[in-house]
Amino acid sequence: MEGFWVVYVVGYVVAGLIAGGLSAFIAGAKNRSPVYWFLLGLLFNIVSLIALVALPRGTYDDEDKEEAADEEKDKGAPVPVDPIPAARRAAADRRGPSRRTAAREERR
Repeated sequence: MEGFWVVYVVGYVVAGLIAGGLSAFIAGAKNRSPVYWFLLGLLFNIVSLIALVALPRGTYDDEDKEEAADEEKDKGAPVPVDPIPAARRAAADRRGPSRRTAAREERR
């Protein structure tokens, strides 16, 4: 009876890997996350395959995501600023011009 459970568990894992691989392949073709669907296929086997086949094609691919990000930039969305150079500029503004900068401006 103990051998039955070993065969059952090994069979379930093998079936899960096969279903996960098929799910990942189909998900990639439908513009969905292959990693996510592989994990679902690994855990839920045929149920995830049926759900994936029933779902419509994904609406965004990588190019659409890049275009959406560009549109957000054009709308005036805040652009992330690197805090270290910004802090250095702020500190330099508080200190005033350096000697080199003052000498350069005198030469002009």
